[in-house]
Amino acid sequence: MQKYFITKNHRLIDIAFLLAATISLQIYFLFDLGFYSDDWAFLGVLSNIKSSGLLTFIYDFFIIYKDILITRPIQVIQLSSLYWFFDTSPLGYHISNLFFLSLLVIYFYLSLNKLNAPRIAAFTIPLIYTLLPHYSTTRMWVASFTINVSTCFFFINIYANMKYIESLEKGKSSWQWLLTSLASLAISILAYEVIVPLFVLNFLITWWKCRSKGLKCAGIISLSVLIYLLCILFKVHYSTRIGGYNSNYLISITQAFKSAAINDFYTYGFKLPKHIWHLFQTRTSGNTYFIALSLSLIIFLYLIQFKIQAYTRRFWLLTILSGAVIYLMGYSIFLTANNLSPTPTGINNRVTTAAAIGVSACFFGSIGLASFHIRNKNIKTFIFAFPVSVLCGSGYIANYAISTFFSRSYISQLKILDSLQRRGPELTTKNTLILDGICPYVGPAPIFDCEWDLAGALQKIYKNTYIKADVRTNRLSYNEKGLTTITYGKKNFYAYNQYLIIYNNQTEKYFILKNFEDAKAYFTTNLSSDISTCAEGREGYGVNIF
Repeated sequence: MQKYFITKNHRLIDIAFLLAATISLQIYFLFDLGFYSDDWAFLGVLSNIKSSGLLTFIYDFFIIYKDILITRPIQVIQLSSLYWFFDTSPLGYHISNLFFLSLLVIYFYLSLNKLNAPRIAAFTIPLIYTLLPHYSTTRMWVASFTINVSTCFFFINIYANMKYIESLEKGKSSWQWLLTSLASLAISILAYEVIVPLFVLNFLITWWKCRSKGLKCAGIISLSVLIYLLCILFKVHYSTRIGGYNSNYLISITQAFKSAAINDFYTYGFKLPKHIWHLFQTRTSGNTYFIALSLSLIIFLYLIQFKIQAYTRRFWLLTILSGAVIYLMGYSIFLTANNLSPTPTGINNRVTTAAAIGVSACFFGSIGLASFHIRNKNIKTFIFAFPVSVLCGSGYIANYAISTFFSRSYISQLKILDSLQRRGPELTTKNTLILDGICPYVGPAPIFDCEWDLAGALQKIYKNTYIKADVRTNRLSYNEKGLTTITYGKKNFYAYNQYLIIYNNQTEKYFILKNFEDAKAYFTTNLSSDISTCAEGREGYGVNIF
């Protein structure tokens, strides 16, 4: 079996191809994206920090958000640095994300290469991964971009470990690769959590590589495990998200993992052709299909150069098994916390980023196994290349379709904020504004759906971090004492007074809710603003588009 790349040129061509696929998808909707949900909460704080230097700016942001972001210091650095350089221009944020997505797929490929994976696996698995719609949120939502940073440094860690082992083979220990390995480990874990369990595989692979070559790697493994444990202890000590299981633990875990598997292998597997056809009939432009078909054709022509017949049934089965192990480990962080809420298109699908590595391996192995049983070499190659190219093209279409909702959401947000500035009241530190007359979601993308996104946007506009705001959704209720909203299960109460204002975006009028009579009069006479006229959606999921 062919295990190594034939020439250096093949490696460069493969990398160029992977980069082209990644960039061709992201660049298509990059210029239409904006800010969403948590982004506004962060911007509301960042826009009111007065610091003369970048380091003090980062520190001030950390101090303000330390209760929430203390376990993710890399996210603090990323968000504050992006604001420092790009202010409230979303394009710079999304270009930086494209950089990390590109770096991620490069080191994914190089890592598999260093692990002696056959060229067909080292190329095809990252190709499928970079176009999967399973974790579409991390392509569009600024608050989730840190997950891509974490995943990118995970692969850098694998690559650095293998390069360090190569230096030992040559009789010299490379401290540069050792430091790169340790630094990438810490950065990845301190950026986000979903990738953390997969580092156990990294340690095992490093140990196995050293053992098979007769090398002593106790130093790098010991230091890696030490840093790994210290980072985990740090997160456990400060995390507020551990636990939260109110019902039977096994039942909750089983239901969550079952829902995830349905999304990952059924919704985006067996039913994907149906969903793509539905998008073609209802939402996606013809240009998108033309680009996706062109990309699929190019991928098909590229893949048919590989000699599929060289790989055994054992290889394909081991690939599927490896993918399944990675998939389960990619979700295993949620064994410690009750916040796995799988969704195919909503912002909660960010949690699939690590598991999607296993998904791409399972898809690759399953398609390869299906082709194995074909005797004719040409048909065998076709049976492999065609499904892979269709899968990649379908991922392109699904990702773009999801992005159109985020683009529409940002346009709606800007119109709402413009209306509030033109026709709304002057807001002071004492005011609380309730936004009415909008649908909180457009497809899976949130417009404004909770207290922190609208409040953050208003804090940015009015340069006042004390302004409070919330949104009327189907979770709002009122009684003799005040209004109550519910966000992610948390109740927010707003007592009637002269500072409680409700703004109707449809009529562009605002009303002061001083007492129960005012509230009753408003909600009785503004039936046209009833949220029940909006498509049914919920936090983290939005509205189902399939």
